[in-house]
Amino acid sequence: MTLRSHRSQDAKIAGGLSKVSRDDVIEENLAHSHAADPGYGRRVEEAVRALRED
Repeated sequence: MTLRSHRSQDAKIAGGLSKVSRDDVIEENLAHSHAADPGYGRRVEEAVRALRED
């Protein structure tokens, strides 16, 4: 998978998670992302936090 593909996938996941109203659900999903791949988890978490600030 290319870097562009990774970023696109990260953005799609973060976009969906950012719309979830329950913080506990978001945190649980982010924990799974971090456990699967710390870099992926960090990217998704940063994107979710940025989208929720808007």
